[in-house]
Amino acid sequence: MPEAPSHGFVELRAGDRVIAGGEMTQWEGAGRMENRLVFRFADGSVHDDWHAFSQDDGTILRNLGTAPAAKAHMVAFTPQPRVLTLEVRREGEDRFRVGPLERTATRYRIDLEVAGVLGLVAPVIGKAPPDLTYWLVRDGAPAFVRFEGPLFDDGPVWRAEVAALRWTR
Repeated sequence: MPEAPSHGFVELRAGDRVIAGGEMTQWEGAGRMENRLVFRFADGSVHDDWHAFSQDDGTILRNLGTAPAAKAHMVAFTPQPRVLTLEVRREGEDRFRVGPLERTATRYRIDLEVAGVLGLVAPVIGKAPPDLTYWLVRDGAPAFVRFEGPLFDDGPVWRAEVAALRWTR
């Protein structure tokens, strides 16, 4: 299933405390999909993440199908470019509520491994990248509902969830 344009609002949490509000926007551009995630923190700082990707081979999380796992590679800039191997595994399902409505989200774990010799040394010196966890609703049109992991190299593990809107007058 190809990616589609989307726009959603998310909150970033440290434990149960909301530390930032943000927007996640995805659109088609120049033969590829583009995605932007922006978090605005109370102190005025901003986390702005933009990336583009091809849909030639599909998007792993949305197209994992019935396979229990899949592997892919990506380049991370930390600040030097490093090749990472991503192993994506379906871990299970979790129930959640939106008002009286109860739904199920599929939980995916992404193991990140540094390639090459550095990948052998990274766990020993405490520099192995932490796992990432995503939750997606798979009924009908797939939807993002939650993420847990760092947003930057050596960053804290935070949780991003779909925001509950609060109306102002």
